[in-house]
Amino acid sequence: MISVVIPMYNEAATIKEVLARFIERCCELSGEWEIVLVNDGSTDDSLSLAQEVAQKEPRLRIVTYPVNRGRGYALRRGFAEARGEIVVTTEADLSWGEDIVARLADALNAHPEWDMVVASPNLPGGGYKNVPGLRVFLSRLGNKLLRWAVYGKLTMLSGMTRGYRRRVLDSLELESDHKEIHPEIISKALALGFKAGEIPATLTWGEARRGKLGARSTFKLTRVIMTHLAFSFSEAPILLMGSLALFFILASTLAVLYLFYLDITGRLFYNRPLMTWVVIWSTVGVQTLLFCFLAHQIKKIQDSVHRVQAKLKLMDAEKDEAKDEDNPPEDGSCAE
Repeated sequence: MISVVIPMYNEAATIKEVLARFIERCCELSGEWEIVLVNDGSTDDSLSLAQEVAQKEPRLRIVTYPVNRGRGYALRRGFAEARGEIVVTTEADLSWGEDIVARLADALNAHPEWDMVVASPNLPGGGYKNVPGLRVFLSRLGNKLLRWAVYGKLTMLSGMTRGYRRRVLDSLELESDHKEIHPEIISKALALGFKAGEIPATLTWGEARRGKLGARSTFKLTRVIMTHLAFSFSEAPILLMGSLALFFILASTLAVLYLFYLDITGRLFYNRPLMTWVVIWSTVGVQTLLFCFLAHQIKKIQDSVHRVQAKLKLMDAEKDEAKDEDNPPEDGSCAE
């Protein structure tokens, strides 16, 4: 079975049409499927409109709660409800195309070595359509930074549109409530040894999405940038703070060479402020390097904890399966 998990927040203008198109394309899939729509505390008529569609399509299930909790929380709720061996997550506005579910599922079927697959507009053959230039620039820049932080080859770590094998999601202990869940999943999955692939895709913004741009959207974008920077620092402290430490050490080294030059030419005066700055720069550089080393060790410990957690979850699942096999229903009926 393929489960399609779709977070929804205030999509009343398009949700009925979008769900009808999702259902139509899912009906073309080979095998069973379901759509898990997560209403993330919408304040408009999105929920009631989606329920109208669900009344006619039993394979559309709706998870809802009254307060907006963020995309990460919505995805975690959707993952818990999904029953498929392949789980596809995507936007509630068809911005990645009507065939994206089939393409992601087909990619996993065609590449058994992949445990997850990401739709990327940054690959040859992908791209951005009707997306503001500033958003494209920030997306590409942010994903390059995230790529360096997780030491991987993926070109799109901040996007939600992906396909997962069930075992990946069952192995992860996810914590994020907002958009930082996307790089969190990648980082933890790679740390556990799962393999990830990508397919090219085109991200297209409709007029409704462009119309949402404004002060609130700018605020959200700023928040996303800051959280991604914080994530990058936590994942690769040497990459970020290490560069700063090397800058200070290089500056202090050049300053020492300059002071040595002044000394041998007889122009050195010991009350020069440059001497003070040499001490400050070198001290800051060394302390920052020590901080990077400690942060890197903490990150390695976190990865080890994630691997242990995944093994414990797998062991618990195996015990539950063995218990079910050893204790069949007393009335002789088959267990579900």
